Amino acid sequence: MYREGMSETSQGPTRRRAQTRARLIEAALDLFVERGMHGTTIELICERAGFTRGAFYSNFASLDELFAAIYASRSQESIAELSAGLADIQGEVAEDLEGVIERLLAHLPDDRPWHVIMSELTLAAMRSPELAASRNADRVAIVAALTPVVESSLAAIGRTPDDDPEQLTADLLAVYEATAAARWVGGDEHATARVMAAVLRGSTHEV
Repeated sequence: MYREGMSETSQGPTRRRAQTRARLIEAALDLFVERGMHGTTIELICERAGFTRGAFYSNFASLDELFAAIYASRSQESIAELSAGLADIQGEVAEDLEGVIERLLAHLPDDRPWHVIMSELTLAAMRSPELAASRNADRVAIVAALTPVVESSLAAIGRTPDDDPEQLTADLLAVYEATAAARWVGGDEHATARVMAAVLRGSTHEV
């Protein structure tokens, strides 16, 4: 088992630190999904990752900071995937809003671990003003990144937002998060697309 601080001539400090951080995040993600945030300790994370507590504290000040880092990392991945997926609908005219939404949702994370983490983060943020501020900052960044995607997707089917495009994007993000339970617990795989279509019909118009 590799321990932080052991020398490896093939790796420099910067690369080794990045690998340590990545392994801690991976271990924490697995444990948060299995046990929940409050059932996970720094000791358990270090044990699963194969590092000492010193390795943890050289990368993160607390579990909250690690949790926020996981959320930010997954959020950036989903933005990149969604932006790349926009190329699939650029220049096309879809038959309806549902068709565009289904294609967009195909590039958003919809795996069980992601939604467990999202639920855990929401509960933790309700208890911690610092974590809430961090999550809100991440959401602002996500909405800013996704707004051009939403506008371009609507333009492809000849529609435009009635008011602020960023507010519409924030509303769609809220729908995506709020309907996760319907998809994963209730088995309604079309819930998100159906509600998003209703929001878009009520908040956009043809051009």
